[in-house]
Amino acid sequence: MKNTLQTFKPALRFLGVFLFVYVLLVGVYSIYLNNLSEQVDLFTKGAASAAIWLLGAFNFQVMGIHHPDTNSVWIYIIDKPVVRVIEGCNGVSVIILMLAFILAFKGSNANYFWFVPTTLASVWIFNVGRIAWLALVVNDGNGSSFDLYKSIFNGSIYFFVFLFWLWWIRLNSK
Repeated sequence: MKNTLQTFKPALRFLGVFLFVYVLLVGVYSIYLNNLSEQVDLFTKGAASAAIWLLGAFNFQVMGIHHPDTNSVWIYIIDKPVVRVIEGCNGVSVIILMLAFILAFKGSNANYFWFVPTTLASVWIFNVGRIAWLALVVNDGNGSSFDLYKSIFNGSIYFFVFLFWLWWIRLNSK
């Protein structure tokens, strides 16, 4: 039995740290969200604002309107509501998942120092880009394939994070 535990010790350590960090960060984030009542959280506002800025940088007539009844920000392109940015679109849950993995899969301190900020910034930028991309797709389409686009939209960020996980593993594997 002792030999078996020694064999699986690295995997058990990974699972323990991953679950601890994930549950802790999700708990802290949930407490933050629960204390907001009818406001849009800062992360959602930030993601929506950055997507609006990005679309505006490409000369789209775009604006965002906060809708207190849905705790969301609607992105309008040429006075047409195209995308509702809700709490689940802000990327925080994906960033929490990313951080839990990075902290659970042991790495060198030097790698943590540059990889964590690089990853967080990259995931945030990718997320803003995907919100802007979805707004353009919905604006240009007739809505019939929205569910397909939404699936690609959601899956793309997890695939992006998966690539960072592979990079982290490669950096820190002996």
